[in-house]
Order: sequence, then C-alpha cells, then structure tokens
Amino acid sequence: VRRSAAPSRITIRTVAVAAGLVASAVHSIVDFVWFIPACMSLTLLLVACLINLSRLSRTSPSALSRQVGGLESSTLSRLCWVGAGCVGLVATGWMLSALSGPALASIHYDRYLLASKASTQLELRQIASQKEETASDTQTHDMVLHDMVRQLQKVVQLYPDSARAQLRLANQHLKQFERLQQQNDNAMTRGQIRDAAMASGFTSSQEMQEWLSRAFGSNIEHLYRAYRHTMQALRLNPLQGPAYLNLAALCFLEGKKAEDIEAYLEQSLLVRPQDCDVLFEVGRQYLLLGQQDKVSRYWTKAFRNRGKHQLRIVQWMAGNISATDFIENFQPNWDTLGVLWKRYRKVGQKTDLYVLTNYAASIAMDESKGKPQRTQIHIWLTLGKMHSHLNENDHALASIKHAYQAAPNSYLVRRALSRALLTASQFHTAEPHLRWCLARQPNDQSVHADLLLANKEILARTRTATKSTIIGN
Repeated sequence: VRRSAAPSRITIRTVAVAAGLVASAVHSIVDFVWFIPACMSLTLLLVACLINLSRLSRTSPSALSRQVGGLESSTLSRLCWVGAGCVGLVATGWMLSALSGPALASIHYDRYLLASKASTQLELRQIASQKEETASDTQTHDMVLHDMVRQLQKVVQLYPDSARAQLRLANQHLKQFERLQQQNDNAMTRGQIRDAAMASGFTSSQEMQEWLSRAFGSNIEHLYRAYRHTMQALRLNPLQGPAYLNLAALCFLEGKKAEDIEAYLEQSLLVRPQDCDVLFEVGRQYLLLGQQDKVSRYWTKAFRNRGKHQLRIVQWMAGNISATDFIENFQPNWDTLGVLWKRYRKVGQKTDLYVLTNYAASIAMDESKGKPQRTQIHIWLTLGKMHSHLNENDHALASIKHAYQAAPNSYLVRRALSRALLTASQFHTAEPHLRWCLARQPNDQSVHADLLLANKEILARTRTATKSTIIGN
C-alpha cells in the first residue's frame, strides 16, 4: 500500500495539472489570452509541473517513495526561510515599482480610447455628410480632443516608457494646432508653415522659433510638443511608421531641408509598407510637395482597402479631378460611391454626376450578388436616388424594383417603391404598396397623403375611362 501511495499521488496531481492546461487551451481557442503575462505565466508553471511529474513517474517506486517522503518530511532551516523571504520582498517591491505605473496608466488609456472612438465618429460623420461643421459640433469635438490630450498626458506621466502613448499624444498636439489655426487670423496649415519656414532661410533654430512665435503666438507650442513626444516615441520604439510621418511634417523646426522630408517618408514606408493610414499620409505629404505621380501611386494602393483613409482621399481628390479620372485611378466600389456622389454633388460638375451614376449602375449587379440583404438594399436604393436626382425616373424605378426583389418585406424599400411609382404615375401599382406601408406605420401622415393622392388619381382615371366608353358606344 505504501509503495502505491506515491504513484497515486502523482496521478492525482497530474490530473489536476492537466485539467488546468486543458482549461487554458480551450479558453484560448475562443478567446486568446496567452499574450497576457499573468495568464501565460500560469500556463508555463503548469507545464513545468507536468514535466516534473513526468520525470518523477519514471523513477522506481522505492526511490520515488524515499524522494517524496524526504520532501514531505524535510524542512528548510530558519536561515533559508529568512533569505527566501528577503528575496521575495525585494522582488515584490521591484515588481510593484515597475508595474504600478503602467497599471494606473491603463485606466487613463482606456478613457482615451473611448474619447478617440467618439472623435473618429464625429470626424467620419462630418466627412460623410459633406456639410460644414456647425458651432455645436465644433464645441463638442474640441471638448473630446481636450479630454484625449488630458488622458494621454496622465498616461505619459505615469508610464513615460509607453512609446504608443507618446506617439498618440504627439498626434493630438498636431490636431490641436490645426484646429486652433482654423480660428486664427493667420490661418496657415502645417504644410504652408513648413514651406514658408524652409523658404525663409533662417540661420538658426532660435531665429526660426522667434519668427514662429511672432506669427502664430502660443499655438506654435503644440508643434514643439508634438516634435518632442514624437522623438521620445521613436527612442522607445523605432519601428513606428506614423512617427516618421510626424518628423516629415515637423523636421523644419530643427532646420531640416526638403530632402530630409523625403527620407522620413521613405523610412515610414520601410517599417509600415502595408499600413493604409501611412500610405495615405505619405501621399498627402507628396501632394504638398507637388509630386503628383507619387500621390497617385500611394493613394491608389491605400484605396483598395477599406478604412477611414478612403473617405479622406475622396475629400481631397473629388472635385480636384474629374469623376472620370477618379474612377480610372481608384476604381471605387459601393463602400465609397455614396460619399463620392455627395462630394461631387457639392463641388463637382453635372457631367461628373452622370459619369458616377453610369459607373455605379454598371457595377451594382455584380456588387450586390450574394451580399447580405442590408447591403443589397443600400446599393439599389442609393442608385435609385442618383437616378432620381438626374431626373432619370425610369432608371430610378428599375433600381428600386431590384431592392424590392431583394427585400420585399422591408418598409424602407416598399416606401421608396411607392414614391417611385407615384412619380412614374403608376397609381394602380403604387396603391397596394401604400396600403402595406400604412398597415405598418398608421401614424405616418406622408403615407396617408400619398394614398389619398393615388386613390384620387385612380378614381379620376376610372371616370375618364368610363366616359370614353360611353361616348364611344
């Protein structure tokens, strides 16, 4: 019995360790957590225990019994316990001092991420609507940006070795500068300031700083802070592509020349060759430098992938080139055609709208095939609005009928179809769709009005047809 006691203990312990490893593995299949140091450390400890148990299981029963019994009966000397305790206290103190800052900083970084998400939504909504930012929107956006800077400053204060936080703080200072400059009497952009500073031929950085302070006041401090945080971010992690883009925009503060700008741009591409945000910014910098061929190269590559950079490219290019050239260079799909249409409606020519509508119609069928119902509705209704704006009512009705085929029980589609049928004077066909809509939205006064109009027209046409029949007889 005594001989079998030790192996049975090993078996029990092996089962316990294996259960822990299985739980960790199953958890990581659906929610990978091994990148978290605490989770990975526990997994490694369990693996070490399993290896040691495997080694013990290969030992002879008598030897194993002696080893286990010896381990259980032996005690460390008091001196060893004191030494181990001191080592543990030192290690604990070091860990607390090293990790308390990052732990506290993570709270503020999470708050920054929430504010950043809100800021991105405000920015994309404004780009998509193609409307000027209202005073209320400006105030809201300024408050969000101020909160982002405040949270990042706390992160950097608690965890100065965070390269990610340093770079994001630099980016926020750049945004702050741009927004303050929009309200300044001397409303020059960063690119214009850089070009003016390089063309002025200052003999020293001090001389340039005095000129910048006189011209732009306290706003210029945001550029210097952005430069310092960018340099710190690169010292901590030189593989951050966007940081080199910041240096390309700000290196004039240290008296650098145009060739240095291009060197920084190329370096950003070396470390982040597939990053669409980097590709967009590199293209924008080359646009400011007047090198159009490079702009097309990088923006065309970036535009193939979804993201907010697509909307920014639309905002920069639509209206500055014809719709024909835009389509030829970028081959837009239905992810961006709606925004592109709105942009050309605002700043383009009417011929651009015809070109875009014809292009949208040519790809609508292929892009909607096999897509979710919501996507099909978006494609066909948007195309219908394009045709309606150009008074191509027959084409608009055909597009909306495609949407009806894809989603016959969608209120949005049936309402759009009823309007298109009324515009086409197909009152008999529109009437059942209007009744269907009224049954689902009985308080919609516009449906009541359209149904009344349809019934009046149907009645009038019936009377006319009856009179014609009587006269004919």
